[in-house]
Amino acid sequence: MLRTMGRRFGRWLEKWGYALMCVLCAAVVLLSALWTRDAQREEQLSLNALSGMDETLEEKKDEKAEEYPVRPVSGRILRPFSLETVYFEETRVFSAHPGVDFAADEETNVFSAKAGRVAFAREGEVHILNEEELWVYRGLKTLFCAEGQEVEKGEKIGTGGGYVPFEGAGHVCIRLTENGVYADFAPRLP
Repeated sequence: MLRTMGRRFGRWLEKWGYALMCVLCAAVVLLSALWTRDAQREEQLSLNALSGMDETLEEKKDEKAEEYPVRPVSGRILRPFSLETVYFEETRVFSAHPGVDFAADEETNVFSAKAGRVAFAREGEVHILNEEELWVYRGLKTLFCAEGQEVEKGEKIGTGGGYVPFEGAGHVCIRLTENGVYADFAPRLP
């Protein structure tokens, strides 16, 4: 019985084997073409999605750029912001410090971190009010703004080299309060 089946299958293969191989090869080629086309379509959709995402990210980045302050002083940070009492190596002092101290001599320009209205400008100190924010700059030797003046983000408001009460000279201390609460702006600086 097995011999009979084997012979029949052998004859069938002799007669139809070539056609069967051609059909199988055509099926493989067709499936490969379909798979490649789908892969290319998915790749194109991914690229389109990424392109759209890049454009969206760029738009968001531009929108966020308005929220971030510019670096107000080019000097290095001497004392960072801290509401906790910590030891500041640079000044060898234990204290809380709700501002950021930048190294600034008489030649160092000081710029407005954000646009706003000058609420106070005298005795080496400038206060700039911006919506819910109050920026306080201390230690200015020369002032280039006056009370009531509107200043732009990045506008020069003075030079360093003045005296900061209870801290000394040679730096500019900048404090930010948002809705009446001290805030650290240094992580948002470029």
